[in-house]
Amino acid sequence: GRGVVRFREFETKERRAERFRLALRALIELDPDLVLFQEMNPVSVQGREIVRVLGGRFLGRVDQSGLKIFYQGWPKNLATGLGILVRGSLGLLEQPSGPPPFLRLSGSMGFSGERMSFHLDEQRYAQFQSVLHETLGRLLVVNTHLHHGFERFSALIQKLESALNEGRVSRSDHEGVLRALDKACARRAEEIDRILEVVHRFARDYDGGLVGGGLNSTPEGAAYKTVVLDGFKDLGASQGPTWDPILNRENHELQSSLGFDFPLPDFGNRTFIEIYRDFDREARRIDFLFGKGSLKNGREAVRLQKVELFGQPSKKQTMAPSDHFGVMATFGASDQRSES
Repeated sequence: GRGVVRFREFETKERRAERFRLALRALIELDPDLVLFQEMNPVSVQGREIVRVLGGRFLGRVDQSGLKIFYQGWPKNLATGLGILVRGSLGLLEQPSGPPPFLRLSGSMGFSGERMSFHLDEQRYAQFQSVLHETLGRLLVVNTHLHHGFERFSALIQKLESALNEGRVSRSDHEGVLRALDKACARRAEEIDRILEVVHRFARDYDGGLVGGGLNSTPEGAAYKTVVLDGFKDLGASQGPTWDPILNRENHELQSSLGFDFPLPDFGNRTFIEIYRDFDREARRIDFLFGKGSLKNGREAVRLQKVELFGQPSKKQTMAPSDHFGVMATFGASDQRSES
């Protein structure tokens, strides 16, 4: 949630620590070679623990931190960001003249970091990392978490149209909401365009590319369509929702206790808030892995073998590690160890 001195927290420190332990346990079982993290908080602390438990090399950066001078400032409990873990059969590829390690995609002037930070609004970044695989070749990995906010998703538009036709909202307010939805869509489209500009600039230096993370948009959204039209393959197209308030009930019920927290107008009409909340309770796929080049078509004997979601609750463990489910793609050949 939002706050000036502290961000509102929807769970106790003990519960949050338990979710982190569940995430580490899931990763130990999956044994991946590459992991893309979003919304780590705090990045450095969680990154060190991840390396202690899983090994490998962790590279991360804060993208939202507020006002900080030598770690002191506001909000006190905000140092969230992106991270990539490289381990197993993958090695870091040194590219001195390659892509920037981090690129700010949107947000007003300022900067963010754990030690020093100065920004008053939502900042969005992408993380670029070059890795090497003996068969798949030189790979450019992009980790990102795009602007949050709804756009003209068909299910949401149906709810808004029904409220308009029933006279529960005015036409002028309805049009104001549509403008806000379009603004969120345009911001994500610009963020994706900035990512693809970097990908295109360095494309000749790589055999394959991976774009992964939270788009905060579905396959009917502009950001998704832009990535696919650029030639990337949605590796998890056959999978179900990654945002599922029904299956992931415990985490989402806690979040809903904070109240609606999206940058959309309600014009003093509670109908809009009810519509937003109602839509947000619908399951949808908003987290993705996109592959290009050798990560789309395979290379030599190595191909995409399977894609699966992970981090779902079970009858034995009803609490999930996150409010999002993870996506895992496994590459390999029948006569060799798979790479994930």
